[in-house]
Amino acid sequence: MRSYRLTAKACYLSYVVQALVINLPPLLFATFARLYGINERQMGFLILLVFSVQIVIDLLSTPLSRLLGYRGTMLVGHASVVVGLVVMAFVRGFHGLVASLILQGLGSGVVEVLVSPIIQYMPDSNDKDHMMSLLHSFYCWGMVVVIAFSTLLFHLLGEARWFLIPLLWIPVPFVAFILFLLVPIAPVPGDGKGQGIGLVGLCRQPVFWILLVMMPLGSSSEQAVSQWVSYYAELGLGVTKLVGDLAGPCLFALMQGLCRLWYSRETNLSVEKLMMSCTVLCMAGYFFIVHGTTPVLSLLGCAMVGFAVGCFWPGTFSLSARHLPGGGTLLFSLLAFAGDVGCGMGPQVVAWAPSVSEGLSHAIIFPALLALCLLVLHRLVAKKADNG
Repeated sequence: MRSYRLTAKACYLSYVVQALVINLPPLLFATFARLYGINERQMGFLILLVFSVQIVIDLLSTPLSRLLGYRGTMLVGHASVVVGLVVMAFVRGFHGLVASLILQGLGSGVVEVLVSPIIQYMPDSNDKDHMMSLLHSFYCWGMVVVIAFSTLLFHLLGEARWFLIPLLWIPVPFVAFILFLLVPIAPVPGDGKGQGIGLVGLCRQPVFWILLVMMPLGSSSEQAVSQWVSYYAELGLGVTKLVGDLAGPCLFALMQGLCRLWYSRETNLSVEKLMMSCTVLCMAGYFFIVHGTTPVLSLLGCAMVGFAVGCFWPGTFSLSARHLPGGGTLLFSLLAFAGDVGCGMGPQVVAWAPSVSEGLSHAIIFPALLALCLLVLHRLVAKKADNG
């Protein structure tokens, strides 16, 4: 049997690429506001733009993967991220940012849909739930590295040389591009002609609809904080950019990654129980962010939310693969589509509020509704088991 170890490493690096695409622009929002006069609503639009492009790619991933194959589609995705980083550096102003984020969103969308099934159906992967959690932890480690390294570069280079930062990140998607030229990729069950459940079959199953709702609730819970915490720490809590980025989004990502890494090694806890516990922790974290009497308490709340949301996305993917076998790329594509709707929805709820603090207080509804969905899913699965 061919070894798929390098395939797994290529997938891990791809999640670092996605972390770069999603988290680098918000780190520079305050700089863009000063240099280009971009306001909070325009920042919200830029966040929404990335996830909107990803949504389109989510819907196109199944036909694209059948036309170009998984390998070809992943190559196109990583190449578009490289070009997008170049555009960010050299095409200045709001319109340059729009063009850059469209290109990067294309690559991020491809990674988001295809990497999970590549890992899920590798022939030499055994414990799929825990391996999925390990895979998604690399998004968090990527986020930590992107935030820490970019913040350090910004501190050393100064605001006038910010454009060097995206250029220095180009080797990451380029290396991922090279790896996907070389690694073996196993076929995904349910993707062949006449195979799998199909869209009609999925839509007939109530479990599918609950899981589809869970995806945007989980991603909204995550992105409402992660996309705004750098800006909120610097301008809302009054801490310096260096301290705010390291104690805000960087700590958020670290805790998120620790949750995923811990669960990847924990064998005695079901993903359902972990997710339910984390919805409660998430709501508590939101309370501390908004109502913390000191910056330390607010940043502690960010860390709590970071750990709590760590299981939402990979946990829902794992539950979907378990309860809807044969869904193939179509299933992962629809889940990613729903997740990206939430990724855009969560930050927009914050952007539309009179203040970031008030917007974050509204966003607590997302983990509360996710907890309700988990209870409904448990009852549906139990009822299906009783009916044989």
